Amino acid sequence: MKTLRNCLMALLLLMGFNTVKAQSITNADFEIWDSTAGFDLPLDWVTSDEVAYLISQTNTRTSYKSSDSHGGDYAITVATDSIKLGNVTALWNGYAIYTMASKVRPLYLTGFYKANAASGDSNVVQVFVTKWNSSTKKADIIASGDLQLSNNTQ
Repeated sequence: MKTLRNCLMALLLLMGFNTVKAQSITNADFEIWDSTAGFDLPLDWVTSDEVAYLISQTNTRTSYKSSDSHGGDYAITVATDSIKLGNVTALWNGYAIYTMASKVRPLYLTGFYKANAASGDSNVVQVFVTKWNSSTKKADIIASGDLQLSNNTQ
């Protein structure tokens, strides 16, 4: 894995929403991957590699398939890598985003992670609950939370 200035963040993340009606995130275990884009993408997730490719037509290694899983065959690893944007090389932080429509508010989020952040780096899980505002034609954030992850496995 390419590192730049010791900015290495590895994150193994398995998530699932539990609500009053037990609604779940699809492919929360990152077992299903699609390689039609020329690189692996977790089904139903938007990743930093996908966005980097759309912006710069460059393949990065910031969110990729891993066999270091908690329970199935695969997981996702999230890291920091460099990306070329025109004449500028910048650090690109890895992420995976999942969106879903729900008629009920989630009660909690459960999951597993494995983190190994370099000195000065951090790992975080952020959750936003939004509601569509038909007047402004934008999503209003009605709840949010984040969790700073320690360098271990939970």
